Amino acid sequence: MDKQELHKADVEIENWIAFQQGDQRAYSRIYQAYFTRLYNYGNKFTSDKSLVEDCIQDLFIRLWQNRSQHVVPASVRNYLFKSLRNILFNKITSRKETLASMEEDNDMAFQLVLSPEMDIIQVHDLEERHRQLTRALEELTQRQKEALFLKFYEGLSYEEISQVISITVKGTYKLVARALEVLHNSLKKIFLLINFFLVWLATPLIP
Repeated sequence: MDKQELHKADVEIENWIAFQQGDQRAYSRIYQAYFTRLYNYGNKFTSDKSLVEDCIQDLFIRLWQNRSQHVVPASVRNYLFKSLRNILFNKITSRKETLASMEEDNDMAFQLVLSPEMDIIQVHDLEERHRQLTRALEELTQRQKEALFLKFYEGLSYEEISQVISITVKGTYKLVARALEVLHNSLKKIFLLINFFLVWLATPLIP
């Protein structure tokens, strides 16, 4: 962690302590800083946007009501992500929402959707690239998708990811490595076919 990140973390902790002491401005700063990120994260688990918003509201209401009982977290971001994850899981389960897409270990369905601006690889046709990557992502498990989202979109470390999704650090390394391996193998097949087709097009026909 560089100096800038350390300073940001220190400011967040100071803000958290002020919030615990009843500072409403500090509480508002936490809400404004994390609402959008929590909303984006929550929307990966369910298409019910109202449910996600309700869960975020519940999270911040509980935070305020129990502010004096909270410990100072090592990471405010990790604490909020994990808390929202738990609230969402409980509400989805209690509402008996369709869980057919959940894994056997009861992971919630996690929709990892690429935005067009996520320029991971360079190909000429942006739309075709997007379709290829989307198909490749569908080969991942729900937990693999969540781990990649937290690692590459939110920038969490392996240790932080393990705290959010409640697995060991070693398990997190294996989870991300396996997900990248699946993507690599899937995309490799796609580009082998593309390269074969391009070579075929460039090969002159024998009269």
